Amino acid sequence: TLATVGLQIFGSRQVTRPSLTPAVQDSAPTVSEMTADAFREALEGVPNLVFDQVMPNLDPLLDRAFQPVYEKVEDYTDFHYSIRGEYTELGGAIFARLEDDLEERLFAGLTERLSSISSQMDESFLRAYEHSLGEKVRMASKSVDIGEATRNATQGAIQRVKVTMPVAAATTVAGAVSIKVISKVVAKKVAIKVAGKGLVKGGSLLTGAGTGAALCAPAGPAAAICGIAGAVVAGLTVDAIVIEADEWKNREEFEQHLRQAIDDEKDRVRSILAQQLQVKKLELVRLAPQQAQDLTLAQLGS
Repeated sequence: TLATVGLQIFGSRQVTRPSLTPAVQDSAPTVSEMTADAFREALEGVPNLVFDQVMPNLDPLLDRAFQPVYEKVEDYTDFHYSIRGEYTELGGAIFARLEDDLEERLFAGLTERLSSISSQMDESFLRAYEHSLGEKVRMASKSVDIGEATRNATQGAIQRVKVTMPVAAATTVAGAVSIKVISKVVAKKVAIKVAGKGLVKGGSLLTGAGTGAALCAPAGPAAAICGIAGAVVAGLTVDAIVIEADEWKNREEFEQHLRQAIDDEKDRVRSILAQQLQVKKLELVRLAPQQAQDLTLAQLGS
């Protein structure tokens, strides 16, 4: 009996004695889901941050896009103060085709350059948004390994940026930044200068006709034909003299007028693209509460 009791006491002490082998700790990283409020706060703050980051890129891009236009101003001025240019501009003003000539001589290639700007601004916004939102999500979740619901919601927000109010929408063929619109606006301003030349043109034609008729008066039956030919020659001669005098007096003013018209259009394009970015930013902020609610539903569903 004594032996049995002794063995029972010894066994009970062995069971209650603490183990000398330490417990194995789980080394797996902690998975953390972001709260809906924190996610909404990040979604509302990131668009403003991104807007401030990408806006400084706009002016240098516009400068490069419009530089070839400014470089052609002097050549167009030479054309303007030529007999061919005078008749082309007068005809264009009369038949409303002056913008087509300006598009060819000044704005060729601008459509592609403006489209490239829009694409670059959209791409810059997307990259900056993806980086900034990822940083905010990692900081708010306090974990390297975020939960599946948070990861899916973050990717959804990034995908939303691609389709929300793209800047490229402002540079479509029918858009306010199209080359057709730019050429038409500048053409109206150039037409004001061309109209003044039209008054001189009428006087030179009458003078030429009179001179031609006087020179051919003794020609008998051929007087009419001779008069027409003489009018053309005399008219062109008067034109050349008038154009040269006009260029000497007004060339610098015309160049400034043309450059100012281009400046105005460049500023208008900048305003439209900046406004498009602003609208994109505000729309993303507006969508933030709904996206945060979607994150909550996803967490509840899991």
